Amino acid sequence: MKTSHLILLGALGVAAWLVLKPKAASAAGRTTTTFDKVTEILNNSVPGEAAWGWTYYNNGVAIGPDGTYYKNGEKVWSPA
Repeated sequence: MKTSHLILLGALGVAAWLVLKPKAASAAGRTTTTFDKVTEILNNSVPGEAAWGWTYYNNGVAIGPDGTYYKNGEKVWSPA
């Protein structure tokens, strides 16, 4: 291989890494990327059915017992 081919391959590799790397959190607030992991917030503080059928997630999503989706308190989807 010629030196120019190796330089081109190296530059393409660096460019691909810059495009595909996850974004860091900004100073103004956390930015959401496709690499963030969404986890369920468990409510085990009271006995019985946890949260009466509601499911909460760390990205601001809540799912009601009827299947309605809420994002930051606003209804975004309903099954009916």
